[in-house]
Amino acid sequence: MVTVKDIAKASGVSASTVSIILNGKSRERKISEKTCQKVWQAVKELGYQPSIAARTLREGGKNTPYTIALYWAKDFRTTMLSRFLNGLETVRQSTDIPYEIAVYPYDTDHLDRQSALLTGRRFHAAILANASQADMDFIKNSLFPVPVVLYNRQLPDFYSVTVDNLRMGALAARALIQKGKREPWILTSEITFPGMEQRLDGFIRAMADHGIPVSRDRILRGENTPESGAGMTHTALTSGQACDSIYCLSDAIACGCLFTLNQSHIAIPEAVSVISIGNGEKEYAMYSTPPLSTVYLPMEDMASRCLLLLLAHLSHQPIKHPQILLETPLILRTS
Repeated sequence: MVTVKDIAKASGVSASTVSIILNGKSRERKISEKTCQKVWQAVKELGYQPSIAARTLREGGKNTPYTIALYWAKDFRTTMLSRFLNGLETVRQSTDIPYEIAVYPYDTDHLDRQSALLTGRRFHAAILANASQADMDFIKNSLFPVPVVLYNRQLPDFYSVTVDNLRMGALAARALIQKGKREPWILTSEITFPGMEQRLDGFIRAMADHGIPVSRDRILRGENTPESGAGMTHTALTSGQACDSIYCLSDAIACGCLFTLNQSHIAIPEAVSVISIGNGEKEYAMYSTPPLSTVYLPMEDMASRCLLLLLAHLSHQPIKHPQILLETPLILRTS
């Protein structure tokens, strides 16, 4: 079994330096990034097993559950965490590999502060969710001691489970075009990752392809809450510009949008149609007033695919598709 001394010899540093780096304390001990990279490269090449993985191997692995870390950003997406956890739980029905989930909340742009991710001492593998561009730069330049999979993000040489975000926006636009809508508004929160921008661009491009330009002053940005959605809808309705449809980049925003339209006695969808990216609970869209049309983000399926990739890796099963792209169905309801 590979030891800390083996890593020290391979990387040309002391065993104590290796221990500091493996314990995630390189920054506070002011160890250079170049030295850290040499150590992590040796970890990767020698196949070093962190303590928790080594213990599972010693105990036989079959009846000892794998611990899978879920890194989830502490922002508006915490409201979506239940959907993801439900998806992880469904895997128990399709595998006899025991596992347990440990959730690690992190601050957006600061995934690099999660020392456990760099040591691998607390879990066997990790799902990295909701990474911002800064977080993606950190992931791209890191050598992790455990396998990781990216949720709705993609990098070369990493496992990933994603959707076509440009197509999601295009599907929403085409649904409105088919209803004869030509004066759309867009309600969104601040862009936190490139996929959100793609859902916006996909919509605008599809509209332009049908001779319907969407000017930037028709894009309103607020928070990912019903209250903000209600306020942005009021702004659109009182702007003096025509509005016959509204594209919301989240169900939370759409909830507030429907509220303002109903309060204003505006007929939906006759006067104004509403369509949303379906990232919330499906039941909420089904039972809103009126039922909300969505381009559905299959979060539960994405979660289960993330977990199955990692369990396959840990149990040495063949992986035919390390990068998985899932469909996003258009669900048309009354709105």
